Amino acid sequence: EVSQSVPSPPFVLQPIYQGRLPVYHFDAYRLDSARDLLELGFEECDDGVVLLEWSERVLEALPPERLELRFSLLEEGRRVALSAIGPEPERLLEAVC
Repeated sequence: EVSQSVPSPPFVLQPIYQGRLPVYHFDAYRLDSARDLLELGFEECDDGVVLLEWSERVLEALPPERLELRFSLLEEGRRVALSAIGPEPERLLEAVC
């Protein structure tokens, strides 16, 4: 359970939120390449949860197995689609759905 507000990081490329597990929040919008994301320490965040906005800008840096959340704007709100890529994420998704 997260008890603090988690805003979009407009000027911070990688804030960290503390909870049961650390949550690493990356925003790739201002990055020029996947190399920039890796230089921020993206691959070193394996002890918690990684949230990555604008992931389509850095696809080659994404792990082969992951859970993806896709947000779509609707007239009456937002739609969230959760998908699993790889066997372990598929098991996790089945456990929560």
